[in-house]
Amino acid sequence: MAHKYYDGKTSTPHTARAQANEHFISIAAPTLSGRIQWKISETIVHQYPKDHLPAIIGNASSPDARLYIEDSLLFQQIQSALPKNWLQHIHLSPRTSIVWASAIAAIAVIGCVYVGFREASGWAAKLMPESWEHSLGDSVVNSMTEDRPICSGAEGRKVLEKTAQTLLGKKWKNTPIDIVVIDDPEVVNAFAAPGGFIVLYSGLITTATHPDEVTGVMAHEIGHVIHNHPMQGVIQGVGIMVFFQLVFGGSADSSTIATLTQQIATMSYSRISEREADETAADMLNHANINPAGLKQFFDRMEKHDLGGGVFSYFSTHPPMKERSKALESQIKSIPYQPSMTHEEWKSVRRICKTE
Repeated sequence: MAHKYYDGKTSTPHTARAQANEHFISIAAPTLSGRIQWKISETIVHQYPKDHLPAIIGNASSPDARLYIEDSLLFQQIQSALPKNWLQHIHLSPRTSIVWASAIAAIAVIGCVYVGFREASGWAAKLMPESWEHSLGDSVVNSMTEDRPICSGAEGRKVLEKTAQTLLGKKWKNTPIDIVVIDDPEVVNAFAAPGGFIVLYSGLITTATHPDEVTGVMAHEIGHVIHNHPMQGVIQGVGIMVFFQLVFGGSADSSTIATLTQQIATMSYSRISEREADETAADMLNHANINPAGLKQFFDRMEKHDLGGGVFSYFSTHPPMKERSKALESQIKSIPYQPSMTHEEWKSVRRICKTE
């Protein structure tokens, strides 16, 4: 697949072909004098792919050059080879950094005084660049999967991705969602991370009695993404000014990533946030003609049994299930709902962690 390469010297793009391995990105075009090689470790992500927009990357060795990547597989290959320190690969121009620094500082000083910390952190979360959020979420997921494998069953992944798009529908179609399943049958949990990542543990899938339970939980976590709760929760957890220092001070080392990872995975949202996510999930499910009773059934089981245990259990990281289950009752309509997955699709999801 051809890509556009700008050398930073002229405004004319080169129609180029690009390849990547774990160490280098190679760029070649008939209009270039020779093959260009960029070190993967020096990659700068200027834009993550979204909707029909390409990914745009640069390199520290050629600060003015840009490669526009239309091939999502190539970008994923490059992204997977990047070092774990996400902050090294996010580009903010000095002018942009100053604007955001000023905005967040104003929120930290004024917002907390006049509207309270929760509201101020919500404003700050909305000011974060999408590429920065995505990189933070990606680093969190990478950190969590260093000692836990990601389930890679192709058919199961397709079903989950299709289900997510069904839930988003036309109303939320522009919301970026990336579903990740971690192979840990002892953990019954799911959470949303910054950048639209929805993390499901395999224990959630294997203990579910019906596919609508898993779909309902996905809808709830997507609700958190729509309301930007993960980013807001991170800011609330570390404090606006500390977060401000991490973003613009460049001090996000591996220990900081580990701290943020633990915080996100065990984040306990306020009742207000959980209600917002539940209401959005019910709305989403009804729009997709999927019965919200699946989510209610899951809440009922969580209320009855503390499945999973420890800090990673769904029960321990979410407010009381009984009141939320009762609130969902009014959202269940007397209409002929459709199952969220066929029998074969559900089998594929349940086999998502099986290796051939």
